[in-house]
Amino acid sequence: MNLIGAIGNLMGGTGLTDILSTVYGENAVSHMMTGKSVQRAFRGHLLVDKCLNHLMLSDMYSEDTEFAMMIEHAERIYTELRNGQMTLEAVSSSQTLGQISEKLKEKKITLCARSKTSQLWLNYQDMVKVARTLVMADRTGSWQMHLRAVSDCIPIFAAAGHFNYMYLKSTHFYVQQMGQLDIKHPDVLRKFEKGFHVIRRRSHSWTGLSSDLVIEQTLMKSLKGAGGLTHGGGMSEQQTAVWTMSSPISAEYNIAMQEFTDLSYTTSEQHKDLTEARMKRDLGDIEKIGTKLAECSPFSTDPSLQNIVNGVVATEDVTVHEYDSVARKVMQKMIGQPAFTFSFSRKDKVKTLGETSAVKVAPDRTIDSALLFQRFLVISKTEDLSLKKVMSYELSPFPPALFEARDVFRKADKPQLDSAIRDDARDAILASAPETGCHVLDGGSLLHRMP
Repeated sequence: MNLIGAIGNLMGGTGLTDILSTVYGENAVSHMMTGKSVQRAFRGHLLVDKCLNHLMLSDMYSEDTEFAMMIEHAERIYTELRNGQMTLEAVSSSQTLGQISEKLKEKKITLCARSKTSQLWLNYQDMVKVARTLVMADRTGSWQMHLRAVSDCIPIFAAAGHFNYMYLKSTHFYVQQMGQLDIKHPDVLRKFEKGFHVIRRRSHSWTGLSSDLVIEQTLMKSLKGAGGLTHGGGMSEQQTAVWTMSSPISAEYNIAMQEFTDLSYTTSEQHKDLTEARMKRDLGDIEKIGTKLAECSPFSTDPSLQNIVNGVVATEDVTVHEYDSVARKVMQKMIGQPAFTFSFSRKDKVKTLGETSAVKVAPDRTIDSALLFQRFLVISKTEDLSLKKVMSYELSPFPPALFEARDVFRKADKPQLDSAIRDDARDAILASAPETGCHVLDGGSLLHRMP
């Protein structure tokens, strides 16, 4: 999900990575922040959002007696609803929930005005809410909720700098086109309003899936699985056409075999998030994340913008806490311009904490300042810290000259090595090489040079 990657980009250097690391591994968190591990990232963001709400509500509960009474009344309403003593319509019409919502809005306004760090993390909660609404719209098949959620994604894409990767442009164009369905294609709009813009495998509630997700789960899975094109079948145009046209026939054979053997593939009625093991794991992870957030609360009285874990203060040019206003300026430039030919500048996006807290070690490479400090600290434990001696090393967990990443060797580049020897070391080699009567010929090279 591109939205998850945009959220991770905006929250880089804020301490969110360290918080997620309390329940996930280092490599998993790096994938979650880039939006690659979508399911895991979505769960992690929901857990952090829940802990942030608990942290804020706990402060309000201890400070405001009236608010504490509202919370206790809401708990009684929830208990009566679960026991069947109150209907859902009666709960929706209760004034207590509306009063709690108003109190929360006032608290958030106060926190935003008091601290830039609080403003950033409250904006993070809003972004997670957009992701949650997007999933809810697909699950329930609500077309209007889907359009609102997609529209709310546009400022996030614009602020994160995803405009030149077609995310912002395509989303903006999509919302405009779907807004004109009532004029151009009213019959399609009526179908979408009935929930036919999503795909359902079962006729139950909360089972809607987006079309791209179903393509990944069915078509791409069968294409890349056993018997698929990527397992020896070939990817020519003819083979692809035969495989695609034979898929419906294969499905009919599959159904016939299930009926003949009186066996069928079914799934449990219970969602995996409702299993006892998952709920137990969620409670444990919430406790870990909540403990970490209590130690480094983003809702402090410090007015500066900083990383809540290591305390690195942002420079004045960091604008990630005001991403909405920056996004409006980016979107304003799109008005009246061709969506797919108009180009943005990278300076239009917000500047994040991750960009300013990193140390530039090469034109295209940076290193986290906290990581650099940790390596200095490890070296200082071994002997007296000499800055000149320490800086003579690469300060890397692996030699970059030989490895591209951890446990990944660099590929040999023989032409580059030959050019370096010829240009820089030829004289030195000829001056120091001993005389010999042996000559080594590259047989492979001679073979390729033969006519």
